[in-house]
Amino acid sequence: MNRYLTGAFAALMLGLPANAGDGWLIAPEASSIGFTYTHEKVEKTGRFEQFTATIVFNREAPDQAHLQASIDLASVTTGDNDANDALKSSDWFSVEDNPVAVFESTRVEHTPEGGFIAHGSLTIKALTLPIDLPFTLEITDDTANARGQVSLNRLAYHLGEGFWSSPAFLGHEVLVTVDLTATRIGPD
Repeated sequence: MNRYLTGAFAALMLGLPANAGDGWLIAPEASSIGFTYTHEKVEKTGRFEQFTATIVFNREAPDQAHLQASIDLASVTTGDNDANDALKSSDWFSVEDNPVAVFESTRVEHTPEGGFIAHGSLTIKALTLPIDLPFTLEITDDTANARGQVSLNRLAYHLGEGFWSSPAFLGHEVLVTVDLTATRIGPD
């Protein structure tokens, strides 16, 4: 799956105004979406190998930004084949019925600390819940790096219920980490 975004085309398709911001093209080799969880009180990590994003953003006008990411849930990897297979099953992501998770912003705002918060929704397993993703942004010339983290309760998305629901076995909170590097492709 291609990890590229097309800002000008996205702005046109999303019906955003011409001054909504610059489009950004993700550098796949320098971008990641990962997660940290606890298994029997031991911290473990994983990541998604494939995702796409559409980003239209101008740091001077974040209220006009639009961010959308689609994550291929079958691309999950933890370094443990049994865990990878389990995460793809109906007890977890149910990738046959729900192959992607989607984050979409409804608005982006500056924080007093100089960062940003993307307010929006995250859809996993056909459940759409509100989410606020705080992130920092560094732009040098035409290259941007955005980093953010958000803690999610996996049970809110019906991930790992029944046998898996005990926090003694698997923690309920999962820390999702986003680290995206992108190149400006210009305003619409």
